[in-house]
Amino acid sequence: MVKIHTIARLLACLALMSFDIPAQTRAGRGLTGGWEDGLTRGSSIIIAEASGAIRVSNPGASGYATAQFQTGISALGAYEALGTNVVDGLLVAGRDSSGGRVEHWASTSNGWVLNSAVTIPGADFTGVAVVGPSVFLLDCVTSTILTGLWDPQAQLGTTSLSVLATATEVPVLTSANRLLMYGLETGEAVNLPGPGVFLFSLLETNMTKGGTLVRGMSGSLTVETFIYAPFAGVTGVVARGDIAKAGDTTLLVKANGAINFEVVDGSSTVLGSAVGSVTGGETLVTLSRPLEVGQIYTARVVGQSAGESFRCVERYGFPEQFSDASQLRRIQASGYRVGNAQFAIRSDVLRPSYSGPDRIYYGAMILGLGGSPILPFDNGQGLNQILDSAYWVGALGSIGLDEKRGSVKMSFPIPADPAWEGVVLRGQFVIFDDVGIRLSEVVGMKVQPSL
Repeated sequence: MVKIHTIARLLACLALMSFDIPAQTRAGRGLTGGWEDGLTRGSSIIIAEASGAIRVSNPGASGYATAQFQTGISALGAYEALGTNVVDGLLVAGRDSSGGRVEHWASTSNGWVLNSAVTIPGADFTGVAVVGPSVFLLDCVTSTILTGLWDPQAQLGTTSLSVLATATEVPVLTSANRLLMYGLETGEAVNLPGPGVFLFSLLETNMTKGGTLVRGMSGSLTVETFIYAPFAGVTGVVARGDIAKAGDTTLLVKANGAINFEVVDGSSTVLGSAVGSVTGGETLVTLSRPLEVGQIYTARVVGQSAGESFRCVERYGFPEQFSDASQLRRIQASGYRVGNAQFAIRSDVLRPSYSGPDRIYYGAMILGLGGSPILPFDNGQGLNQILDSAYWVGALGSIGLDEKRGSVKMSFPIPADPAWEGVVLRGQFVIFDDVGIRLSEVVGMKVQPSL
């Protein structure tokens, strides 16, 4: 039985919370990318704050070198990293007081400098991508994709933009304020033809993404729906770090065909190996020792030094289902580092179909440390587990009209105190439903050093 004070505290906490309803004006987006978080550009790490502040960390002989700069964008929408092994350029897009703004920043011997910028009155850009010689912009005000030839050596203002696609040709553009846009070159993604731009929901964070691929020219567009598995054919394998947990002695790995691959730890010690499925399915690999919280594990093709990596977390219990059959998903978190003022954690909500009303989710996240008790709790969907802790943070989520995926999320700053390094931080969502409360799994994350 769960201690009665735990449930009483939950109900009192939720009753006292107040929540802001999302405004009609799009809020800035905080985005991150890097070898740990999924948007790989060599081994660089990019953190873009909702306010338009950018931090880029590039590897060097003596560790990471970090540069910070403030763009002229007041509500960030997207960025595109430019470079090969390190990030040496960025296109940053969003909104300022006059309209949609795009800035081209470049790394020089004197630091990061603004090369050029352009503002289009009345617009608001939530996507930017470079494919070949062309730049693409996603405008959430007019629900259109703009494109034009772009020379990185020229001023952005000299690029002539025209409408590539509208919501008439690409219906998903009606939700442009909730979309992300990736540029895809030919052969960049497995079983996904390019060149083109791939649109998917801002709330899609799982290993595979359902989305819309737009190719061609205005008047002769090809618009297709795909499930995009975001690992390139060069790597060929990806570990299911999104479901793995500390203590597991097996690991699911998805391979791009009958490939010999191996799983290694952070010191490149091989823990297990196997041959991928001819059909490209998942293979269960037996490991020589259990996974450990906070450690990095990599699935890679035998003979290659690099591959897809994940940092292991704790997982207890299971995500529950709402009364309308929508399902909480596994918790995803990144950026749990000392001094990260914008640490965020989320759990997606998946509907059984693309049909349903707008809905706001209200609730809380229980927070605890590695020693916080985890207790059995039967919530009517089987014996689950609940985190017993006195610490609570408000959580809010939503799912849009006739959208299949929504999310619940919360954020708080991790103190800039070195004593937090190595601490296991545990969290669990508790969300109100029509018939009571619903629980996510409990996840435990080992706080990493500051960048």
